Amino acid sequence: MNPALKDHFRISLMEKLKRPLFSKCDKHHEDKKIYCSSCRDLKCNMCIIDDHADHTTISIFKYGDQIKSELIQSLSGFNAVISSHLQKEVYIRTEISRKARKIEQLIEEIRKIEDEMKQKKKLKKKN
Repeated sequence: MNPALKDHFRISLMEKLKRPLFSKCDKHHEDKKIYCSSCRDLKCNMCIIDDHADHTTISIFKYGDQIKSELIQSLSGFNAVISSHLQKEVYIRTEISRKARKIEQLIEEIRKIEDEMKQKKKLKKKN
């Protein structure tokens, strides 16, 4: 048997999806479940004890919650911007429609004036 596969075993895809996907520490071969804020990196328990004891650390789960909260705040800011842009879009579309109606009215007035001028020209020719 290949030594690289000595700890390998098959699992179903559904079982794999249920498991959290943690990266492994190259040094200790443990799951990296702690976020070191000082280093801005994920570490395993042994790395924290050995090399990062004086650093600020939190569990990856709590760090995930913080990131999630930051993303939600960012999204609410984006939602406000989107809402503002949508309001401006409605205003602009309304203005475009209003201007288009005004142009149509002006074109109609020009046609009427042209017709009146043609009528006057015909009358003038007759006289």
